Amino acid sequence: MTTKYKRSVAQVLTGETKNAASAVFKQRDEWQQSTNEVIERQLIAVRLALKSGNLQQIPIDSLDERRTSASYLKAELLFVKATYHAQSGEHPLAAICYLQSSDYYRASKNHDREALARFNHFIANTYVVKSDSLVEDRNLEEIIALCREHNLPTTEFLCHRHISFRHYEAKRYQAAIDSLIVWIGRQESIYKSDSELAILHIADCYFELDDLRKSISYFDQIPAAIDERVRFPKALIEAKIFRKSIDIQNFPLVTTHWKERYLKSGFAPKAKASTDKTLSRDILLWSLKTGILAKGRSLQGKIKAQSLEGQLLRLLMDEPRSKSQICESLWPLEMETAFLDDRFHQLVQRVNRKLKDLILFDGHLYKLSRS
Repeated sequence: MTTKYKRSVAQVLTGETKNAASAVFKQRDEWQQSTNEVIERQLIAVRLALKSGNLQQIPIDSLDERRTSASYLKAELLFVKATYHAQSGEHPLAAICYLQSSDYYRASKNHDREALARFNHFIANTYVVKSDSLVEDRNLEEIIALCREHNLPTTEFLCHRHISFRHYEAKRYQAAIDSLIVWIGRQESIYKSDSELAILHIADCYFELDDLRKSISYFDQIPAAIDERVRFPKALIEAKIFRKSIDIQNFPLVTTHWKERYLKSGFAPKAKASTDKTLSRDILLWSLKTGILAKGRSLQGKIKAQSLEGQLLRLLMDEPRSKSQICESLWPLEMETAFLDDRFHQLVQRVNRKLKDLILFDGHLYKLSRS
């Protein structure tokens, strides 16, 4: 495993996606000295695409562990492939790949990744096999024991978060808070997006306990710039607290757990309603279902949400992004930077021709025009 690969994985996991994307983009042409290095670069690119919720551009067949004889790379390929399946809702395939990856991690003596793969296999399996709580408890205890044996607080936290989720599902909201609250103060042990999801979960628990003050207090801890995995849970809790409508179809990445919580909360996609009449005529509205963009009653254009133009807009709706971030999300396995430069600039030009310079470049980042 190369040093630059370790560094890039750490950046992706800690939310430093801009730095990871910049590094892997610069190294596209040079990170090809061996087959294993090519695989490492592709794995980082796919991880970045998964982080942004962009599954359409990931050729799953490329994540084949038979491409290498290195145990650590076999493990990584299987783990990333499992994550793809999990985000796609294909839990049986995710469970198989996570279990296989944990075996390869163990062979490589990488106990940190082994524990995480075992936990993710456990989670995927809960959607495949309905076991009783005693079996779940025993499986979790084994993973927690492995974490404590090798001092792995990040995965141990995930185990306790799952226990808290179970309390929530049983409507034991105070027990859900009590089993997780001690971990919130240990930010150094938790990845940024996992911490934010835990905080949103606690905000939801306080909402269900009718303690709106504490619910809002926890909700307000979530920053504006968030991982795509956090975007839907944040919108869901905001909708509950402030009595807003929410349409799950507007979010490219929704995990099974938060989709179930959405359905149990009684939300349903809202039809386009009379509330649109109160919107400013200067606000550009985009229907992800039809692809139509309009200001007031004036049609501005049409861009399908799943097209490359649509995927670019969805990336920029969340926050401004660098060219390297966008390229690593839209074309994770393309290798030549010169080729990517042409594709990228042509894509931006196509959108701006259709939508009158909607995308701006400030010298560092690409963003949507506020006008």
